[in-house]
Amino acid sequence: MNTPFLPATKELVIAVIENLLYYGGKSNFAILPLGRDYYIQMATEKGAYQVYAEAVGNYYLYEDSLLSEDQINRLIELTWQPPDTKDGNFFLIHNVDSEHEREELAELILYTASEVYGIHEIEEEQVDLNLE
Repeated sequence: MNTPFLPATKELVIAVIENLLYYGGKSNFAILPLGRDYYIQMATEKGAYQVYAEAVGNYYLYEDSLLSEDQINRLIELTWQPPDTKDGNFFLIHNVDSEHEREELAELILYTASEVYGIHEIEEEQVDLNLE
């Protein structure tokens, strides 16, 4: 993925992923707000080799923020799985047991934020990181 992102943003997402993997306990999660209505969230446990991630779907959005058919198709093209239920989000499970895989997940999240939700930067102070 060759979309230009601010290095601090990519570094931030990698740091969030690594915090989820190296600290806390069995119920670690993070929410990355993408503007007013959108978000991507991740969940895993300390020491895990995979991260479960969700990209918000239409069930949780206000009418003026609903995803278009093009946005939904783009999520699927980017390997996000459609919701299993009508009240679910798009989701994926990504391996994170190497630095390269963690970087790939960060790039996918940033690419999704940009290409699907129109957000080009994630602010550190808005990230909700829960290590439990």
